[in-house]
Amino acid sequence: FKAKMKDLCGGCEVLYQNAGGDAAKQQQQADSALAQGADVIVIDPVDSAAAASTVRTAQGRGVPVIAYDRPIPAVTADYYVSFDNEKIGAMIGASLVDHLKATNAEGGLLQVNGSPTDAAAGLIKKG
Repeated sequence: FKAKMKDLCGGCEVLYQNAGGDAAKQQQQADSALAQGADVIVIDPVDSAAAASTVRTAQGRGVPVIAYDRPIPAVTADYYVSFDNEKIGAMIGASLVDHLKATNAEGGLLQVNGSPTDAAAGLIKKG
């Protein structure tokens, strides 16, 4: 990301931060970036619901938000960059069924979903 941004905008400064899976820390990082004068926020939400606050705060200051990889259902980010999560879920399911049929597998099946705070996980499950 940083390398591509440098190619596209040599004079732009990228402030990269990683919250390490901590939604509160991610909110603090976004607030800090806004306080430093960020012109755009790109966020891969740790918690899709909690990230809505980040979007509202940034947009309230006129700063556009790009949601990356995970949707933020409670608000509309200015841009959303990802893939079709439902289709991915359907493809995973179809692949599993094909494998089970090909191996004549019998018995139960355990489906383990992603975090309930990750809106993408819900879409993958739906697919």
